[in-house]
Amino acid sequence: MFQFGIGASYCTIDPTRDLTHALTRAPKANPRPALTDPDDVGDLMRRIEVYDAKNGGLVRYALKMIALTMVRPGELRLAEWTEFDEKNRVWAIPAEKMKMRDHHEVPLSCQALAILAELRPLTGRGRYLFSHDDEVPMSDNTINKALRIMGYDTRPGGDHCAHGFRSTASTLLNEEGEFDGDIVEAQLAHETDEKKRRRRDEVVRRQLAKGDKNKIRGIYNRAAYWRERVRLMQHWADRLDRLRESVVVPLRKSA
Repeated sequence: MFQFGIGASYCTIDPTRDLTHALTRAPKANPRPALTDPDDVGDLMRRIEVYDAKNGGLVRYALKMIALTMVRPGELRLAEWTEFDEKNRVWAIPAEKMKMRDHHEVPLSCQALAILAELRPLTGRGRYLFSHDDEVPMSDNTINKALRIMGYDTRPGGDHCAHGFRSTASTLLNEEGEFDGDIVEAQLAHETDEKKRRRRDEVVRRQLAKGDKNKIRGIYNRAAYWRERVRLMQHWADRLDRLRESVVVPLRKSA
């Protein structure tokens, strides 16, 4: 732009000239590795099932829970018992723990509830679900370390990592086509058109100091999404069970 300005006599120097070598390109983002082949996912779930973790299988429960709930590793690591309503089968994650800083609710499948029941004797008296100390959550590297012990490369471009469970669920569920893509995205706590619309409406409402005329519509939308999300989470848990129980038999080579 400044070169054009000099040529057109709008300016005499290019003030950005000395920045040419000072500025560097941002490194290319490396996607987190994730298993997306159903047979590979089934093998992973079988490995998790027999993973010989210490402390009564605490890490094994964490691996199962992150696969079932589709949450981010940090959200799982910091999960507290007070966030779980087992009667109503929901895990309510407060906004301050979420990447998007928006309150998120996770419907609990029968399988997830069973894990909670088995965890209570281990950590139920403390603050965190997954903790070797009542007031200290497990390390943020625990799940990736377990995956590496099971033989998976967790580095970018590798096999699978803690965050990869979300991509696994998203890929397989969207390939199935059983659920609308917006339902899957909502459960993954990704940005959706509905969330963007609500945020825009809230900004306008606050600026105009008006009441929320869209509140009832939002409640109905949430209820509709919630019913589908409950069904989605049980469907996903059942799918993981089926994948774990399926055994791929290699074809024999003809003589």
